[in-house]
Amino acid sequence: MRVRTRIRVSAVAAVFALVLTACGGGDTDTDTRDPADPGGEPTGEPGGTYSVELTEPTYLAPASNCYESECGAVLSVINDPLVDVGSEGELEFNGLAESIEADAEQTVWTVTLKPDLQFHNGEPVNADAFLRGWNYSQDPKNAQATAGFMARIVGAGEGATMKGIKKIDDLTFEVTLDGAFSQFGQQMSYGPAFAPLAEECLDDLKECNEKPIGTGPYQMDGKWKHDEKITVSKWADYAGEAPANADTIEFTMFTSPTAAFRDYQNGGVDVLGIAPEVYPEASQQLGDEIIEQPTNTLTYLGFPTTEAPYDNVQFRQAMSLAIDREAITESILNGLADPSTDIVTPPLPGARDDACEYCQYDPERAQELLAESESTWRA
Repeated sequence: MRVRTRIRVSAVAAVFALVLTACGGGDTDTDTRDPADPGGEPTGEPGGTYSVELTEPTYLAPASNCYESECGAVLSVINDPLVDVGSEGELEFNGLAESIEADAEQTVWTVTLKPDLQFHNGEPVNADAFLRGWNYSQDPKNAQATAGFMARIVGAGEGATMKGIKKIDDLTFEVTLDGAFSQFGQQMSYGPAFAPLAEECLDDLKECNEKPIGTGPYQMDGKWKHDEKITVSKWADYAGEAPANADTIEFTMFTSPTAAFRDYQNGGVDVLGIAPEVYPEASQQLGDEIIEQPTNTLTYLGFPTTEAPYDNVQFRQAMSLAIDREAITESILNGLADPSTDIVTPPLPGARDDACEYCQYDPERAQELLAESESTWRA
């Protein structure tokens, strides 16, 4: 299923806009209100401390071990991305990269970094930092969650360093792919997978996970308090293009969407995601306080395709045809998602509505395919 909208609610009318600006850029003159008087007039001044709902992340560092929304929410404010992608799929250089260029065959990519950028600990954000991070990520012995993003680079997964990445100078490095891939620039916009790695972090990964060393507008304010909160504060020396607005953001841990919503109702957390199970109640109570935005999130059911019976394509097709996506999206997700028809989701360029032959609900055909597959996986 494709999640149709990302839904947030804020007790302070512009807090979510503030948090989004911290994540993705914008000027610092955010239309904020006094946290002590959320119903009052906008102050027009940045600042304040806000609490944001979050589920306990699995990891925070190295960033290459982050492949979930929970750690992504924190890393998106303490790390700047290498590059961003605009609404039409174009590269936007409001992150760490000054330029990204490919050769005519789109196999050799040259990345030039912006000068004078630093990690929170004062280390330079340079070509060495990216080689350090990317090589650590792809090394099989490190088992990083996003290592697959490096798979197209020559030598990925073959040892401690890749043949396909080399330093040209302090601010430039070159990446050679094992074949033409026109979307590698867009792929590098996934921040956690393509983040640089501070040398101090590599020297003590356990400590870095508790207090990551980033490059973004916010820095860790103390260590990660597991199952309680993660606090980040505005980094005074930030020199990037997405300066912080809030003084402090507290990511407060909740074990369920309902618990977070009840806390919001009782005057606790300021910003939270509205899960489908509480959306009907929230929409009745809060009305225009809910902010809905399109999202390209895809929810999927994955199979261990090297193991029986999942290694049989007919079995997998049968499972797909047996799923009533319409019923799930309407009855369980309260209409907040659409049945997927493509691995590429709207509003991403290239999305199709006819790419998936086996995504419709057809239990009779599912039974036929299941019967055809049984001779293989029941043997």
